Amino acid sequence: MKRTSIACTFVFSCAVMAAVMVSSCKKEDAPLSISLSIPAAGISISQGQTADVQFTVDNIPEGGGNIEVSAEADNDDFTVSVKSDGSGASGTISVQAPDLLYAPCNVNVRVQATAATGEAASASFTVAAVMYEGYVELSSPSNCHIVEPGAFVKFPASIGNTSEKASFTTAELLWQDNQGLVSAVNASPDDGTVYVMLSPDKSGNALIAVKDADGTVTWSYHLWVTGFDPETGALEWTDGTTSESYKIMDRNLGAVSTEPGDILTNGLFYQWGRKDPFAAPDNEGDIRVLYDMAGNTVEKIITQCADVDNVTVSIANPLTHYSGTSGGDWSWITTEASVLASDATKDLWGGISGEKSKYDPCPEGWQVATSDVFGFASDENTVSAKVYRELGPDEEEPSSQNTLLLGWNITVSGKDSFFPAQGEVQHGGSFGNGIGTNWPCTRSWSSSLDEYGRGLALGATPSSAALSTSGMTLGYELPVRCVKK
Repeated sequence: MKRTSIACTFVFSCAVMAAVMVSSCKKEDAPLSISLSIPAAGISISQGQTADVQFTVDNIPEGGGNIEVSAEADNDDFTVSVKSDGSGASGTISVQAPDLLYAPCNVNVRVQATAATGEAASASFTVAAVMYEGYVELSSPSNCHIVEPGAFVKFPASIGNTSEKASFTTAELLWQDNQGLVSAVNASPDDGTVYVMLSPDKSGNALIAVKDADGTVTWSYHLWVTGFDPETGALEWTDGTTSESYKIMDRNLGAVSTEPGDILTNGLFYQWGRKDPFAAPDNEGDIRVLYDMAGNTVEKIITQCADVDNVTVSIANPLTHYSGTSGGDWSWITTEASVLASDATKDLWGGISGEKSKYDPCPEGWQVATSDVFGFASDENTVSAKVYRELGPDEEEPSSQNTLLLGWNITVSGKDSFFPAQGEVQHGGSFGNGIGTNWPCTRSWSSSLDEYGRGLALGATPSSAALSTSGMTLGYELPVRCVKK
């Protein structure tokens, strides 16, 4: 949906113009006039709201008959209507703001009253159009933004965390994991920004794409809709060997809960090195349903990598999971082994430089952890404990306790952090090993690769005594745990 430009005069006073009375110079009686009921504080409205002003036509001449009253605004994006009584001598003028307001402005409304005798009078008033209470303007470029439920968000359509802007003409919702989470998406290509209206009392995740005139996705952005502060509850650990300190989020990227057993504690899935997320799993061995703006189901596309530079191809296809070539060893990234071994590939998530890259999926101020960060799992002071679901009163003891395993609780310096056993999507696109299965696993990508070109991931299986780091084929989809940059 393309943004409709709103041209406003930026004057922030709420002055109310005095009624202007017009009459024939020949008439000795008081001229026809219009009285408007304007609050002392003035009139202000926000997007989608309506302001009502009561009017009265005074000094109607003898033979004036029914009075015709009309009103119009000096801004076509605001709708003005008049509802009069039977004679037209009194009534209500209603001014309605557009569904989306992109900047504060003053709107001047002119009221005209005409008697049957031809006498006329006019008056005017000003309505201050103010921004929605939940309006948030984000200035930092990022592939992911944490925003409050019900917010009206403006963010830069940048290439990752760089100052470069994407080229686009439209913006749209690709998917949301909570139906009705997003109520509107508008593009503002002139200033390189996107506006998204979120529904109140709904949390979850949404993927917003900007597209060129041909409908090709030029970049896409993850909105993590939640009220949580990532600084609060973060796991803090200092490496005793390097004295390096880390602050790690208390949840997987995209999770809106930390309660063991809640499906909302499962974070989104990512193929290693990609910026765009895939849907999180439920706890019944399946992937959660995604919806478009109309409430239709959005299906994941699974196809084999067929390009040397599949990173660029993937940007235009954020709904596509790419399976690897040569049994998956070359991953989703390329059909050439030499490309996979290049420093550019190894640094897709900053695994070499240690810096946040333009493909990093974490919100501003955070980045995908290097494998060094996962040293907390093997620290002798770390306490690891499996967390199991309690049986309901009518449930029988399962044949395997593994089906009750929810994940691992990690305690560092007296602070707990839960790692759900949300499983994995294999490079071929099939999901498994989630909560409720016979082999629930905890996984989390780092930005680092091992000597075999596999992504190093923190993980554990039901037979594990604690979380540890091992290599995984890059085409897998795993959760991400962000670290403070």
